Amino acid sequence: MDFDNPWAIFSGIIIGLIGTALFVYGKKQSNFRFLLAGGALFVVPAVVSSILLMWLISGACVAGATLLPRND
Repeated sequence: MDFDNPWAIFSGIIIGLIGTALFVYGKKQSNFRFLLAGGALFVVPAVVSSILLMWLISGACVAGATLLPRND
């Protein structure tokens, strides 16, 4: 993560908050997809330095968790 860019810090905080919400939701509902997506969103801001790539990966994680069909 680029600590010189305030937009990167702001994006990392927002993505981390979304990841926390998904993780808590997945844990309460016993839904592994949301649990996994939330955990991935914890890691993305720490690993990726590009803001655009950070948002694209995060969007793909959220879309994958919500749009993939359930296996009930």
